[in-house]
Amino acid sequence: MKHISLTLLVALAFGCSNESKPAPEKQKEAAPSGPQALPDQFWAKESPEGAVNVFDLREGDLNGKEVVVRGTVQEFVDGFAAFVLVEDTLLSCNEIPGDECETPWDYCCADPDELTRGSAFVEFHDGDSPGSWAVEGFHGIAQLSEVVVTGTLQVDDANNLSVQASSIRLQ
Repeated sequence: MKHISLTLLVALAFGCSNESKPAPEKQKEAAPSGPQALPDQFWAKESPEGAVNVFDLREGDLNGKEVVVRGTVQEFVDGFAAFVLVEDTLLSCNEIPGDECETPWDYCCADPDELTRGSAFVEFHDGDSPGSWAVEGFHGIAQLSEVVVTGTLQVDDANNLSVQASSIRLQ
C-alpha cells in the first residue's frame, strides 16, 4: 500500500502542479498551395521588334530558330508554365457582334482547321522541362490578352508549333 500511495503522490505532484503551462503555439496557416508566378526574368522590359503572326511561323524554315510572335492567349495549361497562343487575326467569340458565348477564349466560333493552323503552344522552361509556375496573372496576363513572345520555335512531325519562350510582354 505504501508503494501505491507513494507512486500516486509522485504522479499527482508532477501532474497537478498549480503552474499553468503555456499553450502550445498554433501552427501557422499554410501558404496557398497554388503555383508561384512566372519568374520576372521572363518579362520583356521593352516590346520586342519584328513580331510576326502565328500563321507566319509556318512559312519558311524557322524550326529551331529564335522567333518573335504575337497573338492572343487562349488557354493556360494547369500545372505548367504554358499556354496556347492563337493567331491574332482569328476572331474570338466576344469579337463577333451579337455573339453571347460565355467562354469566348475557346474560339468555338472560329473554323476548327484555321484554329489548329493558327495555334502555337508556348512554354516557359525550368531547365530542360516546362516549369510549374503560373503564367495566368503574370503582369496582368489573362485569357484573351494580346501578347508578344520571344523564344525558340519547334515544329513536330505533325506540324504542331511550340515556342520555348525566353520572354513575354503584353502587346
